[in-house]
Amino acid sequence: MAGSATERGYTLLEALFAVAILAIVTVIAAPSFSALLSERRVSSSAKAFAAALRKAQAEATARNRNVEVLFTTTEPSPTTVLSATPTAAASAGNWLVRQTAPTDASAYIDGHALASQMPTVVMDATRTVVGFTPLGRPVDLSGGMLLPLADPLVVRFTDRATTRRYCTYLTTGGAIRTCDPIRPAGDVASCVPHLADGAC
Repeated sequence: MAGSATERGYTLLEALFAVAILAIVTVIAAPSFSALLSERRVSSSAKAFAAALRKAQAEATARNRNVEVLFTTTEPSPTTVLSATPTAAASAGNWLVRQTAPTDASAYIDGHALASQMPTVVMDATRTVVGFTPLGRPVDLSGGMLLPLADPLVVRFTDRATTRRYCTYLTTGGAIRTCDPIRPAGDVASCVPHLADGAC
């Protein structure tokens, strides 16, 4: 029995037309998709660091010990908790959360290898190490001494591919937040007025 007239395939011209439309849509969508991926990379990195700060703050209270968060070139793990040293965030690539003056692997609390997980994202920070007291108060440990945090710790996460940026900051009062520098003042995710203009 012969097939009905409605059962027919596509012509070569129709297939080429469909491919051309798909190519045009791809060219139009690619930049916005790239920008979206870039935003996701920096925002998730900033949020991961904020989570590390919150964990450090909670563990300082729970352990009744000073806890520090440091940028380091060392791969963070319980086996490297004693050897990790503070490094400028821009060249560190990782961060580590540990009890201060560690004596064994139990001092390890948390860590993140940003360089291997988000290779296009770079960090920059106003300090190499910050800590929390057993009362959850933030302290500056960058000079080798435990001093009250005089001004906010600001950590900038920037995607090298697009220069898209997101920030995490720790206030002198102990509040931990992330913010988007392109959001207008008054937006819940904006950096302004919480940070000085240009701080992120």
